[in-house]
Amino acid sequence: MIKTQSFEVHQEIKNAHSSEIWNLYSIHHSYTDKRYKIITCSSDKTLKYWNVSNNSNNSINQSDPTLTEYKTISAIDQITYSLISPDRKYLIYSLIDNSIRIFYEDTNKFFLNLYGHKLPVLSFDVSSDGALLISGSADKNVKLWGMDFGDCHKSFFAHQDSVTVVKFVKNTHYFFSGSKDRVVRYWDADSFDLIMEFSDFFGDVWSLDINTQGTAMIAVSADFSIRIYEISKEQVIPEWQKDKKIDQAIEDEFQKDLNNTNNSNVLNKDIDKLVPIKKSLENISFAEDLMDSLDVAEKFKFEVYQYEIALEEYNVFE
Repeated sequence: MIKTQSFEVHQEIKNAHSSEIWNLYSIHHSYTDKRYKIITCSSDKTLKYWNVSNNSNNSINQSDPTLTEYKTISAIDQITYSLISPDRKYLIYSLIDNSIRIFYEDTNKFFLNLYGHKLPVLSFDVSSDGALLISGSADKNVKLWGMDFGDCHKSFFAHQDSVTVVKFVKNTHYFFSGSKDRVVRYWDADSFDLIMEFSDFFGDVWSLDINTQGTAMIAVSADFSIRIYEISKEQVIPEWQKDKKIDQAIEDEFQKDLNNTNNSNVLNKDIDKLVPIKKSLENISFAEDLMDSLDVAEKFKFEVYQYEIALEEYNVFE
């Protein structure tokens, strides 16, 4: 039996912000308490706290949830993203000036300023242990920061276009990054290795999330699709991903050069000869066997040469 539910607008808050709302983040009071609050950030340079309660006098039905604003924080510039750290100790938000500001959530006192991206930060996340913060920016880079002192552990070119979303896997230092280059990548924040790449998308990747158990990743794209990936038992070796990336870069460069070449000056029968051989385990093994065979042949040739010299000396004394 298929069960369906209908939804209707219970409450509409017009002009909640005076400009675009870029992010909404929900916070539960506790794991056992069903009450929660949300935070919204906007281009109007404000961040607002909202209570979601079931006991508002303005509600016609006392069991219906009601959204009520109870705190507003003003920033010095437009806010692009915001969240609360997993330990609920810090309020973190990024500004259009390419920086990330960290404040104590309870007192709103300034703690750290993370500055290093060349373009605005579009997404960031904090690891479950509170040790690391990852940030993705329109400058196509991902940066890893230490939460203790705000030092940048690593900065690397992660995608071919703006990094729209980054997300840690719960209780690990593994994280995903999504981009407008239509690719999602899976990284190790400790070794900085690329573990896996997902290139099944036909449009910009705008958002992704990981389930609580860390066994599935869900991503949404501009191609109107929602894709769900589940963890498998298949072993993944980061070095293979590096080789695959190098091979792809070689092929792309060759294809670019080939497209720039006047096709009339290139015979079709010679095109296959120009295609570079892809490096693989089979090709590497074949090359190693060939080198071993050449060494054996060279050694045998030297032994034959020594034998011929000894034979000539024997004939002379005869």
